Amino acid sequence: MADTKKEKFAFVKRHKKWFLGSSALLLIIGVILLYKIYQYVVPLYDRAQTYELSRIDEVEAPSVILDRNGFEIGRIYVENRSMIPIEEMPQLVIECLIAQEDQRFWEQNGVDWVGLLRGVWLNIKAGENTQGASTMTMQLARNVFNLKNEALERDESGITRKIVEICVANRIGKQFSSKAGKKYILESYLNRVPFGHGYYGIRSASLGYFGKEPAELEWQEAASLVSCIKNPYMISPLRNPDTNKKARDHVFRRLNAEGVITDEKYEELREKPVVTNPRPLKRQTSHMYEKVNLAAQKLLGPEKMAVGGFRIHTTIDLNLQNAAEKSLLAQLNKIEAQPGYAHARYADYNYKDGPPEYLQGGMFVTNPQNGEVLVHIGGRDFNHTQYDFVESAKRPAATGVLPFLYAYAIEEGYTAASTLNDSPLDNRLVMIGGREGILGEWGSESLAPEYEGEISLRTALQKSKVSASIRLGRELGIQNYAEFGAKYEFDFPETDDLLTRDLLGWNPISIVEGTRAYTSLVNDGKMINEFTYIDRIEDPKGLLVYIQPGVESSDNFTQVIKPSTAYQVYDILSDGLRSEGNLAQAASKLVQDGFTGGAKTGTPYNFTDAWAFAFDKNIVCTTWLGFQKGNNGAITTNGFAKDLAFPIVAETLSNFDPGSKRLLVDVPNEVEAKEICSVSGLLATRYCFGSNADGAEEKVFSTKVTEHFEKGHGPTGLCSVHMGLKEGVNFGDKFAPTEGESAARPVLKLASIKPRTSSVVGGDPYGAVSNAQAEEKQEDLPEDYASSLLILNDVVPGEKEAKINLPQPKKLQLKINLQAINPGFLPQPEAVTTEESE
Repeated sequence: MADTKKEKFAFVKRHKKWFLGSSALLLIIGVILLYKIYQYVVPLYDRAQTYELSRIDEVEAPSVILDRNGFEIGRIYVENRSMIPIEEMPQLVIECLIAQEDQRFWEQNGVDWVGLLRGVWLNIKAGENTQGASTMTMQLARNVFNLKNEALERDESGITRKIVEICVANRIGKQFSSKAGKKYILESYLNRVPFGHGYYGIRSASLGYFGKEPAELEWQEAASLVSCIKNPYMISPLRNPDTNKKARDHVFRRLNAEGVITDEKYEELREKPVVTNPRPLKRQTSHMYEKVNLAAQKLLGPEKMAVGGFRIHTTIDLNLQNAAEKSLLAQLNKIEAQPGYAHARYADYNYKDGPPEYLQGGMFVTNPQNGEVLVHIGGRDFNHTQYDFVESAKRPAATGVLPFLYAYAIEEGYTAASTLNDSPLDNRLVMIGGREGILGEWGSESLAPEYEGEISLRTALQKSKVSASIRLGRELGIQNYAEFGAKYEFDFPETDDLLTRDLLGWNPISIVEGTRAYTSLVNDGKMINEFTYIDRIEDPKGLLVYIQPGVESSDNFTQVIKPSTAYQVYDILSDGLRSEGNLAQAASKLVQDGFTGGAKTGTPYNFTDAWAFAFDKNIVCTTWLGFQKGNNGAITTNGFAKDLAFPIVAETLSNFDPGSKRLLVDVPNEVEAKEICSVSGLLATRYCFGSNADGAEEKVFSTKVTEHFEKGHGPTGLCSVHMGLKEGVNFGDKFAPTEGESAARPVLKLASIKPRTSSVVGGDPYGAVSNAQAEEKQEDLPEDYASSLLILNDVVPGEKEAKINLPQPKKLQLKINLQAINPGFLPQPEAVTTEESE
């Protein structure tokens, strides 16, 4: 042993200089290394001193969305968060958090050096980054000052960012080292930390995962939430409940090891399953919410919106929105419950199946006076698909766009009194082989359409007469109508060979486009250009930062048709809900509730979609039902829009309250009213009556109606259909008015003047005298003929001004049978002479 020590000493003595040199070299290297570390760390430390710790309190405040009446619709935030004080955070959540994230939280000042060194050693040993070793204070520093993004912007390494994080956390830990300060750190941390699924903070996560306020959480739920912090995506109890349970049970082990729960409690908690019951924060994510969010982002910019705290006053009517959603969803469920329904159902949808194929629906409601949006329902369920059927989906509206074909006809000189041919269509008119639809009626709201022969344009539109509409469109010219439709931004095929179906809404439109078109019917022919969702925005201090510009100005409207045309189409459709239109029965309750406007439905010939439009001066409402895939076939067998879609519109409008501003569509100055005969379309007389048999009794009714025309474009002639006598009934004496424009001037009943000679005596202006002794048989005049013979007020506008040069008429030969007039007259034995005069 002694020899060994001597040998070692001798070795050291022999190598003394080498050892001294090596030690000196290591010392120099160490000093240099420490200096380099100092040079590397000090700037980072100095940077850490520049962060304002007061920013810990700066948490994004949600921007509140309010409806037009001040009711809260929802909230906008980049991070779904709701702040609560530490007093509302249950102790079991705090125990779970400390057990998993920071066991020495109450002892250290922001940085757990023991845990940090242990993590570094384990990472070196493993050859990879397996340990985080970040305390809650370090995580708080990272989140508050967004250190990860800052490092990316500076192109710095993870080590550099971690050093900055440690320095900032150390500052926070020292600043808030008291017990109250520690609680402040806990409160800030639990209100900021992400829990997955867009939930930030303990309250939003508690509601989002378990439908409970934090104070109501149980041990297993608190542990499930805390375990998400490690990896919010992978450990989500909604996305991966099995993975969450393993991580949750690890929290239980830590609690048991720290003595927070007993062995028995630990075993009991491990047996509990992961059970979620979501009830998210009132974010109200929907298509309408997204529209408001995007509009606000556009107006304020993303940076201001990220700060939040704004009060966004929208044009939405929340009561109407809710009523519309309720009506739409109820009708969709009712349709799916019909026997023999052949499509996928909403109740059976699984998100793993991809985009939903069940029946969809959308609704859009606006104020036509200013374009303010009252209701926006972009689909049946936003969580299933974010596809907005209001703006993005385009489907054929079929006869739903017929009013604009008739508007074009009126622009071209037709009137509501013009007569159209309502008879079955020739096979050649609809193309053999069904190239453009089915033979005969086509999109009609009836399985057995009735043909009425000659009908008025008013009747054709009110009853959605397809055959009459096709003939009208072909007379106008399909290409001409397509050019007119371009004013409404309707899409037509870019071809000179347009088909008959293009007259009947074959070309798809969106709900928004259809709504815009209908606004022109109640705005003197002016169509809304842009719709608005936001009325004004206030900042967190209540200062006005945005106010809606003058949307009622002419800049937001485009004149597409004449005011007189718009009013005539409006009047036809409005009257159709109250008379014999095809929606009169379905709209009876709506009319009784005070609705003053009109409506129209549209059903494509194969029943794939269902459209309904309703409009008055206060509101325009459009709804659509159909499928996201346009080739799913008929919604239901013989599913007409008046049965599928119109009930939704009618119920929604019954819930609309315009307040004291129920506006009526004014008759434009360019329009005049005239009394016409509904049969002939000409000016009515006192003879304009019809009759029909009701059982054994024949009922007589007036065919006189008041019609509106553009001034100078109404009929000028008197009714030529109805005469004074019919089957012994004297209509003139019994029914005709004695006062007014159409009243007649009576003729006195006088005795006949008997001729004294067989020759015409006096001037003969027509240059002809007839043989009075002709043998032609004459019928006796009825005894009461004179009483029914009236001289009408036949002054027709324009006759006084007209100057017509007529050729001299030919000679008129008069034949008088004197014996027929006067039986006592004895003819002369010689023939009557004929006299001629100029």
